[in-house]
Amino acid sequence: MYWILALISGCLLAVMIFLNGALAAAIGPVEGSLVVHGVGLLVASALVFLIRETSATPGLKAPWWAYLGGAFGAVLVIISGITVNSEIGVAGTISMLLLGQVLAGMLTDQFGWFGLPRRRVTLLDLAQVVLVLGGSGLLLYG
Repeated sequence: MYWILALISGCLLAVMIFLNGALAAAIGPVEGSLVVHGVGLLVASALVFLIRETSATPGLKAPWWAYLGGAFGAVLVIISGITVNSEIGVAGTISMLLLGQVLAGMLTDQFGWFGLPRRRVTLLDLAQVVLVLGGSGLLLYG
């Protein structure tokens, strides 16, 4: 079931990048990021208010670096707003996002960053990166 959720998440990411790009083209990338995160804050606050329970165990504190996700998200929205409206378009932006995610995920697995268990990068993993890179190249230059 998790792979279905991940697939849905990927589809939503593609739609989000397109919408963020359209907003950035209309009002500017930084202003668009502010609007996107303001709307996100309102929706997240409403969900917390409606649900009133979280899956987090009470009493546990998140490490300081766990709060950086919002900062990275803001930068991501600004950068994707710029790149979507460039010659690489939506497909090129998403393909490079995918490549960056795969590379960052492999590094995180290899070195056990953020408290995750270490997982050695294999030749199969590297072959997958080459295939993603090739697909990205086709989208950008094909």
